[in-house]
Amino acid sequence: QYAYWMIVNYREAYGMHLTNGILFNHESPRRGPTFVTRKITRAVCRISKGLQDILFLGNIDSQRDWGHARDYVKGMWLMVQRDEPEDFVLATNECHSVREFVEKAFEAVDMKIKWTGEKGSVDEVGVDASDESRALVKIDPQYFRPTEVDLLIGDPAKAKKLLGWEPEITFEALVTEMMEEDMKLVEAGDLMNKRIIMSAWRRATWNTWNRTVHANLGLARTRGRRGQDPSFTTPAAVPAAGPVMKTRFDHREAANYPCAWLVVEWSGGGGWLHGPLSKQRPIDGRTGPRCTTVDVARCGIEREER
Repeated sequence: QYAYWMIVNYREAYGMHLTNGILFNHESPRRGPTFVTRKITRAVCRISKGLQDILFLGNIDSQRDWGHARDYVKGMWLMVQRDEPEDFVLATNECHSVREFVEKAFEAVDMKIKWTGEKGSVDEVGVDASDESRALVKIDPQYFRPTEVDLLIGDPAKAKKLLGWEPEITFEALVTEMMEEDMKLVEAGDLMNKRIIMSAWRRATWNTWNRTVHANLGLARTRGRRGQDPSFTTPAAVPAAGPVMKTRFDHREAANYPCAWLVVEWSGGGGWLHGPLSKQRPIDGRTGPRCTTVDVARCGIEREER
C-alpha cells in the first residue's frame, strides 16, 4: 500500500510518468525452487525418475490466479508505452488449486494421482492410481500458513480495454512447460536451479559457515574464496597440518525437502557434516549415512512453501 500510494502521489504532484502494475501470481521455469509451483514440478520430475519418493505439501485446496511470466512482462511493457500513465491489474481471471497443479504435473509424466483419506485433512494422501500402495503426495502441517488466503483472483478488464492485453498462455500450457524444463534439468543431473544456488551461497556469508564448521571440526577459522561456484567441488583453505576438506552441495540429500545443503567432507575425522541453507528441516528426519545435521549457515532464503 505504501509503495502504491507513493507512486500515485509523485505522479499527481510532479507529473512523473509512473505506473503501478498489480500482477497476480506469474510463474515460469525460472521460478525459484522454494515456491510451491516449482517445488511441485521439480519433485514430480524427480519422482518419475526414481530420485524422490514423496512430495510434501500443506494446504492443497488454496486457489490462485496463476499466469505465465512471459505474458506479464509483455503487459508491463505495454503499461509504460502509454502517453498517460495509469494503474493496471494483470491476471488471468481464472482460479486453480494447488491440488489441480499437482494433478496436471503428474499427468505430464503419464502418472495419475488418486486422493485417499479425508479431504482437506492431514490424513489425505495422493497415491499412484495404478498402484495405490505407493504414496506420492502427503500433507505436512508445517507448511500450513496461519494467515492463509484461500482464494486469490484478479480482474484484468482495464488492461484488456486500454492496453489490448490478455494472457495467451493457458494454465495447462504453463504446467507443461515448467515440467518439460525441469525434466531437462533432472536428466542432465542439475537438480537445483544454478542461479538460486549461487544466490543462496553468496547470501550465506563465508564467515558464518566457516565459524560454525571449524568450531565443530576443531579447526582454526579460515576464509573461503569469494565468488566460487558451489555447484562444483572446491577445496577450502585449511591449515597445512589439518585434514583435507572440501565443500559442495549435495542435491540427493535434499530429495524430500526444498532446501540446499552444504556438505563438508574431511579426511581426518571421516564422514560428512551437513548444514541447511534455510530454516527448513528434513521432513523425515533423515540425515544420510555418516552425517550429522548442524546449522552451518542460515541465509534466509525467501520461501513460499506449502
